[in-house]
Amino acid sequence: MNPSTCEISDRDWEMIQKVLPNEIYKGHGSLGGRPHADLRRTFCGILHFVRSGCQWDLVPKCYGARSTLEKYFAKWVHFGSFDQLMTESLELYDRVIGIKWKFQPIDGSIKRAPGCSAGAGKNPTDRARPGVKHMILTDQKGIPLAATIIPANETDMKNLETTLQEIRIKRPDPRKVEQHILADKGFDSDENREISESWGYYHQIREKGEGWARLKTFTPKRWVVERTHSWLNQFRGIHTRRVHNPDFYQAMLLLACSCVILSKL
Repeated sequence: MNPSTCEISDRDWEMIQKVLPNEIYKGHGSLGGRPHADLRRTFCGILHFVRSGCQWDLVPKCYGARSTLEKYFAKWVHFGSFDQLMTESLELYDRVIGIKWKFQPIDGSIKRAPGCSAGAGKNPTDRARPGVKHMILTDQKGIPLAATIIPANETDMKNLETTLQEIRIKRPDPRKVEQHILADKGFDSDENREISESWGYYHQIREKGEGWARLKTFTPKRWVVERTHSWLNQFRGIHTRRVHNPDFYQAMLLLACSCVILSKL
């Protein structure tokens, strides 16, 4: 999948088709009404909407009418197609390249959400205007394993387990595969250390007041999640939230994560 041109390879489309609900083709002139739209073209139109951040009206007409794109997007969100797509993308990546489970950094990134109320909160970095926060967990190479959205005024500290519950692929047994969770000082609490241990992680959560560690004694590993946030920022549709339905916005984030995963194959 090439997010920059919104083109989908035959390999990726074969996988995407599996997660879309079945469509019944009635044929022209039948009592069943008009035939369904070209699904591959429609999916590319939705990808363009998420990638460019434009309004539905401004999506090129070659992808279909606005009403068609909105209808299928809402339908696929309802059926959980974008949740399944991220799972399928991770499983494909794991088979082809292999997920690096040893170090898993986690971090949040605040985004503006002008005019949105559901699922948004007062942004402490933007004069209390509406905002949301992307909570992302990645593997050692920056491949997103979990992605969820919380209000901007909620702290990272209270959402560690919420993010872990959104991991879209089965984790290996922690007793057989050593796994570390890496987090900054925003996650510093005894509760989060207990949660990490209950999930089978060795926790590397920086403590408030802790100084910088010398590179000779500690190699930075948490930066890859910051890079993943930068990759996701290229999708202008999620960089600033403009859709009012939080389920739609969550689906857009999962679609962007799936694009990142497939682009690394």
